[in-house]
Amino acid sequence: FGVVAQASSRSHYLAFYDAYRATFAPSVTPYTDAEGVADALRAAGIDLAVQVLPYTTGSADRGVVEGFLQRCAFDDTVSLDDMEAHGPLAQYLAGCRAADGSYTFTHEAHLMTWESR
Repeated sequence: FGVVAQASSRSHYLAFYDAYRATFAPSVTPYTDAEGVADALRAAGIDLAVQVLPYTTGSADRGVVEGFLQRCAFDDTVSLDDMEAHGPLAQYLAGCRAADGSYTFTHEAHLMTWESR
């Protein structure tokens, strides 16, 4: 039996990290999405079952949002103010921010399972 849980290409984690990389760290390696993991497992001959797990997170507390986003980037040197002010990351975050200043992040994980034969 095997199991892998990974963020999909439609998840906040990957969209955020792509925008973060484009804005602040272009030489950093991108994350691998769930679709890529599934393709590799299937290429290895594994018959997968995939369950899609959508969920949201968010907060109106800027300190909480900043800490969360810094952990998503594995970089605590970039403030939320800087993230909101520069490049593709600012554009991405604007799409996650409500009129009241709160943030909502949409996630999608793929739970991949298989049984050995």
